[in-house]
Amino acid sequence: MTSFLAQIRRNLAVWTTGAILIALYATGGFLYEGFFSGRVVANLFPDNAFLGTAALGMTLVIFTGGIDLSVGSVLGFTSILTATLIGPMGWPPTLAWLFALFAGTLLGMGMGRLVEKCSLPPFLVTLAGMFFARGLALRLAPSPCPSITVGMPL
Repeated sequence: MTSFLAQIRRNLAVWTTGAILIALYATGGFLYEGFFSGRVVANLFPDNAFLGTAALGMTLVIFTGGIDLSVGSVLGFTSILTATLIGPMGWPPTLAWLFALFAGTLLGMGMGRLVEKCSLPPFLVTLAGMFFARGLALRLAPSPCPSITVGMPL
């Protein structure tokens, strides 16, 4: 019996995560018609694969004792860059993806180099990188929806 309880304690985070996933899925199923369909289940993980990839990268950073605040902004910038290259600029999707992957890697390498070679605190470097990536994204797509204005229209 004590072995069973010890094993549950060791895996408590996994069990809790699974329970939360089931509770959220059940809540969605009761609130929205068709949520319990096989299509929703089949699309649940592939549609959110980018979140898993970002979470895996952040897990590795945290395990090594580091911190990276810029992940979400770099992800947003590369998404907007890809959309801009494919849409208005007419690039082939594969080339746009490779270019966006290169751009995101370049941003990460630049921040890593500042931390490593200049002995700057990772918190400040990635905070600055976060604002830099957000600025680049805003430069590419100044307004997410041109028909929406913030504040009083002139």
